[in-house]
This record gives sequence, C-alpha cells and structure tokens, in this order.
Amino acid sequence: GAPEKTFFSKLVKNAVDTGLMSEHLADLLDTGRDIRNRFVHEGKQPVWTLGMAAGVIGTSFQIVAELYPDETTGPDCAEVRS
Repeated sequence: GAPEKTFFSKLVKNAVDTGLMSEHLADLLDTGRDIRNRFVHEGKQPVWTLGMAAGVIGTSFQIVAELYPDETTGPDCAEVRS
C-alpha cells in the first residue's frame, strides 16, 4: 500500500501514470480535493442551493462510475432499457 503520509494528489498522479484512471477523472478528483481543502481550511460550513449541489452530486456519480465500471448497469444493458 501507500506510505502513511502520501498526499492525495500524488496518489492520483500515480494512478494516471499507471493507467488506473484517466486524465479527465484525475482533473475531477483534483478539483474536488481543492474545493474540500478550501472549505476545511477556511473553517466555514458552506451553504449551497440545490442547483449548486446538483453538479457536485452528478460529478460524484461520474467519478464512481468510472472507478467501478459495471457492465450489468451501463446504458447498453437490457435492465436499464426496460
């Protein structure tokens, strides 16, 4: 496994370098990391409207779908189309 104090950004770069994730996914994760760090270090709890949160939630689903693809639930699956 990774050493205890490895930065998240370094883990993401290693995943891209070894072909475990795309550059696009790495960019999404880096943006999420930046947003999270801003909130944590400012010491404030942000208040978002539903419209603001919808994009974040959608991106979270996109990240999970790319990290854990499942051929039985994709758009070409008969279960989804029916």
